[in-house]
Amino acid sequence: MQIRRKLPIVFNILICIPLVILALVSYSYSTRNYVTKSRNNIRQLALSEGKALASLIESRTYQVQMLAKDKRIIDYMKNTHDEQKERIVQEYLQDGKSSGGKFEIVLLDEVGNAVLTTMANDHSVRLKNSESFREVLQGKVTFKEMVYTQEDSVNTINITVPIWDDNSHIIGVVCEVMNGNEFSEFGKSIQIDKTGYAFITDERLYTVVHPIQENVGKALGDRELRRVIKNKMARGETVGEGQYVYDHQEKYTSFYIIQDIGWVLCITQNMSEMQRQAFVGSLLIVGTMLVLMCLVNIVSRRLIKGITIPIDALIETMDSASCGEFTNYCTYVGNDEFGELSKNYNKMLVKLGESHENLNSVCRELEETKKELEYNYNELKQSKEALVKSEERYKFALDAIDEVIWEYHVETGDFYTTDNWNKIMGYPLEGKSIKDMIESHLEPQVGEHMVYNIQRCLAGEIRDFTQELWLIKVEKKICLLCKGHAITNENGQVEKMIGILTDITNNKRTEETVCKLTYFDALTGCLNKGTFIESLDAWLGSGNAYKTGALLFVDLDDFKKINDVLSHEIGDKVLNFVGKQLAESIPQDTFIGRFGGDEFVIFKTAVEQMDEVHGMVYEILSLFQNPIIVDQTKVHLTCSIGIAMYPEDGSDSAMLLKNADTAMYKVKENGKNSYSFYTKAMSQTLDRKLLIEGALREAVVKNSFFLQYQPVVELASGLTTGCEALIRLCDSELGFISPGEFIPIAEETDLIIEAGDWVLENAMKALKHLHEQGYTEFTMNINVSSVQIREEIFLDKLKKVIRKVGVLPSSIKLEVTESVLMENIEKSIELFNRVKALGIRIVLDDFGTGYSSLNYLRSIPLDILKIDKSFIDEITTSKVLSEIVDSIINMAHALNILVVAEGVENECQLEVLRNKGCDMIQGYYYSKPLSEEALEERLAEESRLDIKKEFL
Repeated sequence: MQIRRKLPIVFNILICIPLVILALVSYSYSTRNYVTKSRNNIRQLALSEGKALASLIESRTYQVQMLAKDKRIIDYMKNTHDEQKERIVQEYLQDGKSSGGKFEIVLLDEVGNAVLTTMANDHSVRLKNSESFREVLQGKVTFKEMVYTQEDSVNTINITVPIWDDNSHIIGVVCEVMNGNEFSEFGKSIQIDKTGYAFITDERLYTVVHPIQENVGKALGDRELRRVIKNKMARGETVGEGQYVYDHQEKYTSFYIIQDIGWVLCITQNMSEMQRQAFVGSLLIVGTMLVLMCLVNIVSRRLIKGITIPIDALIETMDSASCGEFTNYCTYVGNDEFGELSKNYNKMLVKLGESHENLNSVCRELEETKKELEYNYNELKQSKEALVKSEERYKFALDAIDEVIWEYHVETGDFYTTDNWNKIMGYPLEGKSIKDMIESHLEPQVGEHMVYNIQRCLAGEIRDFTQELWLIKVEKKICLLCKGHAITNENGQVEKMIGILTDITNNKRTEETVCKLTYFDALTGCLNKGTFIESLDAWLGSGNAYKTGALLFVDLDDFKKINDVLSHEIGDKVLNFVGKQLAESIPQDTFIGRFGGDEFVIFKTAVEQMDEVHGMVYEILSLFQNPIIVDQTKVHLTCSIGIAMYPEDGSDSAMLLKNADTAMYKVKENGKNSYSFYTKAMSQTLDRKLLIEGALREAVVKNSFFLQYQPVVELASGLTTGCEALIRLCDSELGFISPGEFIPIAEETDLIIEAGDWVLENAMKALKHLHEQGYTEFTMNINVSSVQIREEIFLDKLKKVIRKVGVLPSSIKLEVTESVLMENIEKSIELFNRVKALGIRIVLDDFGTGYSSLNYLRSIPLDILKIDKSFIDEITTSKVLSEIVDSIINMAHALNILVVAEGVENECQLEVLRNKGCDMIQGYYYSKPLSEEALEERLAEESRLDIKKEFL
């Protein structure tokens, strides 16, 4: 029996194949997932612990800097022989030591002699000849690892900070000596499973902290890992990862670089430990699969045996019954379904045997009856076929037409229709009276008119009538064209009326739609532009010359953002809502139109007092005080309204519309969400703006911009170390156009993108030329607009221009304003980090005029900060501004940010800035913006003077 052989094989295949696939997929997925998860955990741990270590070091450095600025310490260092001051400072240092942790504090004079210390053995300090002491005498803050006692070789960390007097002279240093074990405890606190641990290296990649003490002080052994870390350091990146082999174990490590001091925190774990858990899970699945296969094999054999035995017995009995032997019964006996089937089958065989004889006799009688029935059937069939053909022809004729055929019997009042009525209305109407049909389906006026037509037919006045019927349906209205005809008997009396009903609903809807589209806006229901202008022209030309009117141009503010952020579907619903609200709020002698987009135009006729116009404007503005709810979404919206009066501001529709539009744009420029009446001065401003826009477009096409370069002078050396590229525009008709005038227009029209691309390329070409002339350290500042920053391809453009020109990225500085940063602070940080990864430096322009905030200065990767000219102008006369500039410079230096002062125009301003520690200067005191040739001449002259100074 085939089922006995095949069923075990099928069961094993159905179970084993999914289990094998599951085992393979589980092993692959779990291995990859666990390794990936472990790597992510290590990377995240390295990032968080690295930042914690950096914060610890930064905190300690900040505390030492505060000590160096403390007035008590400065006073003592000026006079180290004052015992009272020495006692005060000693107590202050001891207090700081007791609250600060495991560290000692040493004060040294300018030659390196220890004058005061919290250490018991101050004579053992070896700082005088150290590299960190030499660097701190140059004004730097140092963080160095060293062995400070020769007797026990204890590893220590020194933070050394210069002490300045009021004349900006270094009079000593503060040194905080920390035990290296404090960082060892930090490293030991980081553990991952059994093989994961952390270690710290210095800037030379020598181990500072390691769980295995004998590795401390040794160089990082794996070359590939050293190469990866050094590359990350060179590019200024802070986070990285790599794999290496240590002690015959393949390891994965993730590291965090503290750029200021060069320390590297590495967290590592064996790869084998990452993969072990996935391997154990796979073994469990394989074991489970083998057990299930054995169970399936055993169960399938028992199940097949219980199925095949009764089936064999039934097959044998059925073979006998098929040959006419009804006495060979099934011998299988059991309490299961097969046993019950066997009993019932045997009973059936008994009844079949009894019925077999009866059937034989009945079959003979039926054979005789069959012949008689066949004869009668043939006669009926012929008659039925003739009747069916006749009915089919009649039904086909009725169904072939779309109209409904109706019939009204005058005597009974019954009203009948064909099946097409059901297709139109959804239910049959046969058997109802004409009165019921008229009252339940027709509007009163239409029904009265139909009754009137039928009465005229019954009276013999007319024989036919035609009428449009609007039928009332639950979902919609249906329009039928009704045609009726009166039929009379031999006495000339009307016996019944017949007619047809034609569905013309779509035709009527089409007529309404065409009419509405011709004259009205499909979205809002307001007049469309053409109809509005025709209506306005009709009013202006219909004898209203002595009347007054007001044309209001209403534009929704920033409506494009709604379409971009919430979708155009929401935008259309908002426009529909606004159009209806405006239409409901205006007086009756006013008409409204939509000119496309988010522009609505309203004309108030017969204005007798200006209060009427003001009232209408306030009513419109009040509509936007509360948010609009569309699809459960709150939409905050405002509008700008420009008003032109007839006939003062125009005697025809074109002039009124133009002047109202001009007034509306003036509102936009002044902050939006308001209104303004047209004045002639507005047209002059708009004309000037259009001329400048035309000059910009022509300059973009012809590349007729030109650049000037504002030198950036280093205060310490007095040399020009860089410049700022400034775009200029000179038109053949308008002459020289101020950047303050054409740049806002360029940003508004997005022409700033083409102009900015031109500046990037040409400024870099000028920089490349200067480098080729030998000025290799010279840098170029290039301004970048917010419109350029928003471009998704801005970074790709920047890389492409750098490759094309072949200039060093480290000599390029991008200048951005605070408003650019604050548009999207998170996106700005991400973008500028990617820009700095290329080696390009970031300059914050016009600092202090916008959203000046220490928080974002700390989070955004800035290199240079520019103090706006408005602070510099009164720095010598205003004590408040002078102190603000001083605070800005100190704050920037504390964050390792250089400071440039803009707009320096006299020597007094220069000296004040020099005393405050400003790094660089821009302004007319040194130079006005120069052409490329003049800039090169200036650099050549400075080079000659510099060589002469060295010779002398």
